[in-house]
Amino acid sequence: MPSKQLWAVIVSVSFAIVLTFIPMPDRWRWPVVVCALLVTAFAGGAWVNETRRTQELKPVDKREKLDRLVRRGQRLTGQWVAGRRPKLRTWLWFSQVDGFVRSNFSLTFYDQFKNYSPDAGSVYSLALEKPKDEFPDFNTVISIMAKTQALQRRLKPEIRG
Repeated sequence: MPSKQLWAVIVSVSFAIVLTFIPMPDRWRWPVVVCALLVTAFAGGAWVNETRRTQELKPVDKREKLDRLVRRGQRLTGQWVAGRRPKLRTWLWFSQVDGFVRSNFSLTFYDQFKNYSPDAGSVYSLALEKPKDEFPDFNTVISIMAKTQALQRRLKPEIRG
């Protein structure tokens, strides 16, 4: 079954071909064809990016990407603790981490990663750092910490290389 990006390429190309040969007023023809070709180019780029992103990485590349994700998670934790609320960055980081683990590790490790809970000591130190009423998104910080620790302690030892 083709991916969504490949379907977008197929539909865009067929749309551009059909628009080229269907009778249409001349003043509308070229803008519509150019727009269809731009959509085709964008969909093709998305498809190439998706296939490149999901290719199997070498162990060194896996370790470097994992380390980058861990550092980013630690920075996000610091930002949430400091009172800033980087919601979009956090959401993007969650999706990057989940995609990385899903495409580079087995189902067993993915399940361990999803069900990992952070150390009690780090949760307690975080709870002591700020009162709960000053910490509106405590669960988000705990989720970031859990994913960061799971990357460091469960998945990093599995990377050979």
